[in-house]
Amino acid sequence: MMDDYQARAKPYDLEGAINYAIFNNPSIQAAYRSVQSKQWAAISDKRLWWPTASGAGPYGDTTTIPTYPTLGQRYNSTEERYYTSSTSKSGKNILKKESTNSYTILDAFNPAVAARWTFFDMARGAQINGSTEAAKAEEIIFNMTVRDTVLNVQQSYYALYGVIQHIKKLESDYNSNTNQLKIAEDRYTKQPTLLNKATIQQARSSLYNQLEQLAKAQGELIRNAANLAQAMGLPIGTLVQPSNSFQMHAVGSWKLDLMETIDHALLHREEIQSAMALAKSQNHLATSLNYSYIPKLSLYGYADFSNQNGIYGKEHTSKENKSWSWGPSANIGLMLSWNFDGTVSDAKARSHRYTAKQFEAKAIAAKDMVASQTAATYAEYTAAKMNLDTSKTALVNAKQAKETSKLLYQKGIIDATTYATTSHSVSQASENHTKAIYAYNNAIAKLYRYTSIWPTGSSEMLDRAVQILKEG
Repeated sequence: MMDDYQARAKPYDLEGAINYAIFNNPSIQAAYRSVQSKQWAAISDKRLWWPTASGAGPYGDTTTIPTYPTLGQRYNSTEERYYTSSTSKSGKNILKKESTNSYTILDAFNPAVAARWTFFDMARGAQINGSTEAAKAEEIIFNMTVRDTVLNVQQSYYALYGVIQHIKKLESDYNSNTNQLKIAEDRYTKQPTLLNKATIQQARSSLYNQLEQLAKAQGELIRNAANLAQAMGLPIGTLVQPSNSFQMHAVGSWKLDLMETIDHALLHREEIQSAMALAKSQNHLATSLNYSYIPKLSLYGYADFSNQNGIYGKEHTSKENKSWSWGPSANIGLMLSWNFDGTVSDAKARSHRYTAKQFEAKAIAAKDMVASQTAATYAEYTAAKMNLDTSKTALVNAKQAKETSKLLYQKGIIDATTYATTSHSVSQASENHTKAIYAYNNAIAKLYRYTSIWPTGSSEMLDRAVQILKEG
């Protein structure tokens, strides 16, 4: 198992692991693409201020039937029947049926352009504000994703390092107990007593127990290395191992007191800010829908050029009836537009208002969660800080006790059981101290996360990663 781990593992220090995750974690990349999507949605709404122009046939609307083609032919054939009054040969007035035909066959070239700039639109401003707030909320959620990833990498890295140190300690104890087993076997060879035989059996039992612990620890090592590799965004199958230069130690202290910590968290936590931003966005969208009932005022212009030749409204299609016409036409002025949709927009606006209230309620719930979470983490930090000193003292005492027991055991003053107990106490104390350092560093990392404070260097790396994502 260890050979497989060494073959697939790449060394990273903690800072390098965090930086790699910021640049390569797929969740971060997906979150930033979502930011870009919302940003461009806001940009598209802001461009509603821009004038619009379109190519069109005469009358400015190609959807109007009938209309003229830009380039093509027009056909029209009309037969008219009517009655006329006349006098017969006998001198009586009679009605006579008459008919006439009218033909239009024209080759037409009618390019045209229509432009419009809506300078008064109350709904537009609110719509822009809504999409802008939605983009801000997405940026806040992106920062939250990055903070969660950084915390995940820190916790996984500390856990992985702790497991590796525990394995090294177990291997050291195993080698030490193996040597003690050899000493016991030599003693039994010289003095084959039941006591010396029991010592050998006790030593072997301890070794089997340590082998079982080693197997479990190695399995935990692979799991932690895989979790860290996933958090960093490493290629599938790649594992992580802490660099040789990394040493687990307490990473400093937290400078803020409890109330300052909670106040900072309540002011900066993304869960609260994003909910409030989304509430603002929904209120702006509701306002935009309500304003849609206010008339819009636009500056409108239309111009075309007509070039036609052929037969127009003649009874016969002979050449002598052919004619030509050409020339430009244009108009410009103000256009007032208003639309009433039967209060559909009003109903949608009410829906947005209630969605805004939903996000406001979520923001209040997030405040309660943040205050509780931050207070609990601060208490965890305080306990870990005290346990750090206690576990260090316990480890020093356990090592001293083991050295004393080793000398007593070699002189035959104590039995193997007593010596094995003191050896196990060192392993346990070492493991407890490693766990205490992990708990302390983990509490510091969570305080940074839960107060929305960037660890040293992370913000600069994020700026660089964002720049690369923008260019991509």
